[in-house]
Amino acid sequence: MTQAEIITIGTELLLGETLDTNTRYLAQQLRHLGVDLFRATSIGDNPLRIAEMIRESLSRAEIVITTGGLGPTIDDPTRNAAAIAFNVEMDFHADLWKEIYRKFQVRGAIPSDNNQKQAFLPANAVAIHNPVGTAPAFYIAEQKKLLVCLPGVPAEMKTIFQHEVIPLLRGHFELHQLIKTHVIRTSGIGESVVDAQIADLETSSNPTVGLSAHPGCVDIRITAKANSSQEADRMIDVVEQKVISLLQPHIYGFDQDTLLEKVIELAANRGVTVTLFVFCAINELILFSNHTNNNVFEVKKLDRPYTPQQDLNLERRALLFAVNIYCQDDIATLDMFFTSPQKHAEKKKLFNNALPQLQKWMENTCLDFIRRQLSEVENGE
Repeated sequence: MTQAEIITIGTELLLGETLDTNTRYLAQQLRHLGVDLFRATSIGDNPLRIAEMIRESLSRAEIVITTGGLGPTIDDPTRNAAAIAFNVEMDFHADLWKEIYRKFQVRGAIPSDNNQKQAFLPANAVAIHNPVGTAPAFYIAEQKKLLVCLPGVPAEMKTIFQHEVIPLLRGHFELHQLIKTHVIRTSGIGESVVDAQIADLETSSNPTVGLSAHPGCVDIRITAKANSSQEADRMIDVVEQKVISLLQPHIYGFDQDTLLEKVIELAANRGVTVTLFVFCAINELILFSNHTNNNVFEVKKLDRPYTPQQDLNLERRALLFAVNIYCQDDIATLDMFFTSPQKHAEKKKLFNNALPQLQKWMENTCLDFIRRQLSEVENGE
């Protein structure tokens, strides 16, 4: 398999001022092309460090893609860094300068002297024209390696990648395979327990199986490399059925599904409304502050702890869920209750992990409790 690395360039990325969305986009596109992405690195606007990173990445991977640093200012060093990496001079491209000049004229503007910098490229580079911006991209192909340098502006980067870079990659490498990923979403089970249950599957080389833990949830990612989408689907399905047989009670959805959507779906299918009453003794915590407005699931605050004896005047078709939230000695406690004409259930959960994850863990834990009770109602249990 062809291997790739991504280098995102810009001191603003390291300062946390700009969110790097380019890596995610490029990673997804490379996956569709069947290219293995082994590393993604962010680096500041220093030409020597960038050059060193380019050389290092090219020593490991056949494809290296950079984004950013192609503007006209002093702190746009990617062109110089690429020239340093390959030990070549910079050449002026009169055709690029004419193109840049015309783009400014169309906008009713005159380019400044530093815009001419964008018409200089490493001597061994081939220009890639930018239809939506003034900064030309470029690539360098040497010794079966390919460096592609793209603008950092996402709209420009995406346009150039789709129309120019994909054909370029297909022309330089035999990209016959594709990589496809399917995600199984679980809740109410810990990552270590999931790992123990499916350990044998995680040793597979194709498809690969990996875990991604979130507060109160664990995703199981199945990734297959194949010559066609249909073949990849068949490979993924074999593993998926084994995971389902091992973890079915804990599985709430797939790919983009969310726990809240599953709760809403179960309630709608059952023809009931779900009301969650929340008492929270943690002042700064507001549970479900951003939950989606809908007709079957609502959240109401309580000013005192819920007890099963309370009459909360629910409508006949509503199912009552309640949660009391306490915190003592850095340990948060959830006391959860479910009441219907046929059943009463209670469950206690403790949280003593990183506090920034507390709210999401509580929301997912409550939703998992509701999901399981609704599933039993739907199944007539």
